[in-house]
Amino acid sequence: MIEVVTAVLVLFILRSFLPPAIQYLSADGSLASRAAFALGPRNAPPPMPAMAGRAQRALRNMMEAMFVFIPLALLAIVSGKDTRASP
Repeated sequence: MIEVVTAVLVLFILRSFLPPAIQYLSADGSLASRAAFALGPRNAPPPMPAMAGRAQRALRNMMEAMFVFIPLALLAIVSGKDTRASP
């Protein structure tokens, strides 16, 4: 079960980088200008395309699910109620 919790946390961390990456990589201009804009002060971010908006909403949904999953998974680990078959 610890492997599952670790995998979910790693997926959450990787998933959190997706909306801004889509937003900045889909902006107009060359790759160099987009990279300079993304590494700059970002006072005015580029417009968010539909795909980046969907990725942002999916990330918020995953955050809401994490507040339920992580405590229940840790409770199962601590109580020894892991339902996987032992080798």
